[in-house]
Amino acid sequence: MSNKKKQTRYSDSDLQEFKDLLEGKLEKSTLDYNSLLDQIRELGEKADSEKSDMFDNSASQSETEMLQRMAHRTKKHIQNLQNALTRIRNKTYGVCFKSGELISKARLRAVPTTTQSLEAKTAPPPKPVVKAVEAEAPKKKSKKK
Repeated sequence: MSNKKKQTRYSDSDLQEFKDLLEGKLEKSTLDYNSLLDQIRELGEKADSEKSDMFDNSASQSETEMLQRMAHRTKKHIQNLQNALTRIRNKTYGVCFKSGELISKARLRAVPTTTQSLEAKTAPPPKPVVKAVEAEAPKKKSKKK
């Protein structure tokens, strides 16, 4: 019989390693997000100042929409990074929310915002439990004479 205790969370030194990784990604993503916002702002100012033809307006609008989608994805990524840093502070980072097992370090390095182990993510969804309900036959009313 083994007396080895199952590891339920990463060590403080492991968490510090992941914290450094996440903070670096957060810094880069924040710079990217601010750059996208600047580009959107510049396109808006350019469109306001120039009375260009319909083709230019369409291209400018299309580019603005693309930049807005990119900014939205980047903002969502920033939020995910911040949530991961919160899990580090709570010492729950790296624990799969489905299985409760530790997520592999390799997966966390590749996708540091993940909340699921690869096994849990790729597992087929559980089959829904369907209760069989017996249909009750309507009771016949007896006619009294």
